[in-house]
This record gives sequence, C-alpha cells and structure tokens, in this order.
Amino acid sequence: LMRLVDIMMTFPFFLLLVFIVYIYGANLWIIIFVIGFTGWPGPARLVRSEALSLRTRDFILASKALGASHLRIVFRHLIPNTMSSIIVLSTLSIPGAILAESGLSFIGLGDPTKASWGRVLNAGQASLETAWWVAVEPGIMLFFSVLAFNFLGDGLRDAFDPRSEA
Repeated sequence: LMRLVDIMMTFPFFLLLVFIVYIYGANLWIIIFVIGFTGWPGPARLVRSEALSLRTRDFILASKALGASHLRIVFRHLIPNTMSSIIVLSTLSIPGAILAESGLSFIGLGDPTKASWGRVLNAGQASLETAWWVAVEPGIMLFFSVLAFNFLGDGLRDAFDPRSEA
C-alpha cells in the first residue's frame, strides 16, 4: 500500500487534477472526488508513521503481553492516539482543496453552475484597469478563508498535541 502511496505522490497534484477534470467534465462532484482521490497519500503516510511509532510504546507492548487481539489494540489504542493528528491534518488540508477548486475555476475547468472564488477572480481579471476591486475583493476573501482554516488547524494542533505546554 505504501508503494501505491509513493506512486501517487510522484504525480503533480494540480496537473493530475486538471487532467482528470478535463477528461470527465467539470461537475462539482467529480471535482470533489478527484481532490479527495488525489489528496489521500499525505494523510496515509502520516497515519502510518504515527502507527509505527505507537507500535513500540509501552502501553501497546503491555496490551500485547496481556493477550489483547490485534483488532482490540487497533481500536482501543492506535485509532484514539492518532485521531488528533488526523483531525488537525484534515483542517490543514481544507485550504489546499479550496485553492485547488479555485484554481480549476479560474482556468475555466470548474463547475460553471456553481459560484466559486476562482470564477469571480477570472471575471474580474478583465476589468482590472477600470474596476480593480472586482478582482481584488474576491482575492482578499479567498486569502482570508484560507487563512482562517490554517488558524483553525494550528489551534487544533495546539489543543490536541500532548507534547505542547499548557
């Protein structure tokens, strides 16, 4: 499975996204599926590395010594101890998905029936000299929405990280 992750990570994310959306069409559900399909290798590597580091901890070794099954160790120890990292990573990957969809919409490959920051930026690009605020205001709002999710992810990381100081 990790070799598949390595192969998926060799492809440039945005180019693969553009290629798949170009082939299958600019439907919002296809775009969501493709962003999700191409965005799983990073979290998979993080969860695997966390599970490998937890595997050698004393409480896992004690559970094995007491005769706990592999499923019990996974569901009672590994998943709860990796859940904080998964939550933080998911909030930190939302800005990437927002920017990917905005980029697709900006170049004209987004869903034409849905409103998007990228479509608004593309429409405002033609009137930069006469009405610059048409393109600048959506760009600022896109920046603030991405920044807000980054701050949320940083806050969750600080709240869930057991190694941080209170």
